[in-house]
Amino acid sequence: MHHNDLVCLQFRPARQRCLAIAVAICGVAVVASTPASPATTYWDGAHLARLRAGDPKADARTTASLEQVHEKARSALKRGPYSVVDKTLVPPSGDKHDYASYGRYWWPNPDTNDGLPYVRRDGKVNRAMLSAGDRVRLADFCDDLEALALGAYVHTDSRYAEHGANLVRVWFLDEATRMRPRIRFGQAVPGRSEGRGAGVLDARNFIRVIDSITLLEAMDAFSRDEQAALREWFREYAEWLATSPIAAEERQADNNHGTWFAAQEGHIALFNGDAVLARKIVEQARDKRFPRSITPEGTQPEELTRTQSLHYCFFNLEAFFSLARVGDRVGVDLWNYTAPSGASLRKAFDWVSPYPAKQKAWSYPMLDRYSVSDAQSTLFIMAAQKWQNPRYLRLLDKAPGRYQERHLAPLMFPSYATEDAL
Repeated sequence: MHHNDLVCLQFRPARQRCLAIAVAICGVAVVASTPASPATTYWDGAHLARLRAGDPKADARTTASLEQVHEKARSALKRGPYSVVDKTLVPPSGDKHDYASYGRYWWPNPDTNDGLPYVRRDGKVNRAMLSAGDRVRLADFCDDLEALALGAYVHTDSRYAEHGANLVRVWFLDEATRMRPRIRFGQAVPGRSEGRGAGVLDARNFIRVIDSITLLEAMDAFSRDEQAALREWFREYAEWLATSPIAAEERQADNNHGTWFAAQEGHIALFNGDAVLARKIVEQARDKRFPRSITPEGTQPEELTRTQSLHYCFFNLEAFFSLARVGDRVGVDLWNYTAPSGASLRKAFDWVSPYPAKQKAWSYPMLDRYSVSDAQSTLFIMAAQKWQNPRYLRLLDKAPGRYQERHLAPLMFPSYATEDAL
């Protein structure tokens, strides 16, 4: 067998490696079975496995996404690795291994000589403060890792797997560069706070990181010791979430911050193998968060008060859908649940989903025109899949997109399953 073939084989699951080696050495004609589904939680693992095997049902939307993730992964090969120690800012702890960021809507006080304390302008992003800490770096890390993991898995490309695994090692494992498993200094506000509970919201991207790691593990990109070390990192971070007074502020929030907190905890619990805890988190959100966040009519009062209200309605639903995916893994159906108050996930999505295409009819605060991000376009595809109604796909197609192509969503969930089923 050629050396390059052996290099590629090292990133295949063990069963596939043995099969491929037997074919190469013995010349035996063997028909490979469909690969087992990866144990992703947010992404549809069975769908990814079908795409990897060459799904003949893939539609034009999905086929285009397969090529677009190739392009994103190729681009990501040129960037990184990323580390919290790369920032020039030194957190109050004196340790650059601590994650640090500033609140995005806070600005210098025009009424004081030194600009302190900063004042809040909801919806107005202070980009200078946004880039001062680790927030942009964390987002870039998550975006590149996601593209590399998806590209590595569906295209069986060892280059993407190698680089993706290296990004993970540098951010979480290597002693010289790893992030400390806490967010004590997140979303700081000069003159007011060196760190707030809102900083935990920055780490919602860890949900994508966990699924990315899961795909890379399916390709044997990490050693067993590395897999154990990653779970230990997330165990320590989960313990901080459960015990820190700063994190407790976020847990108790009635708006999207609290929903994302629950979603983050649920995904981490599953990653660490604690299905009992994951189920408890989903049930608590079902029983307590649904009636506090969603009205019987489907509105989301906490989000409608924001100056970018349409965005925040979808942002909160993005967290709820993510939590519902955890529920799928532990036998709790949030998709079809109706609270005693009458609140339900479907009512909330049905209420807001038509508005991106007809924003002139939106009667709540909105500073800027809303466009559907790639992450939020997955909501329409999931809704079509879960509620078996292609109407949601049509609403997505009519809505303005943040990017010319929504490149990743059709890889994460089958956008054609609903059309076939009806």
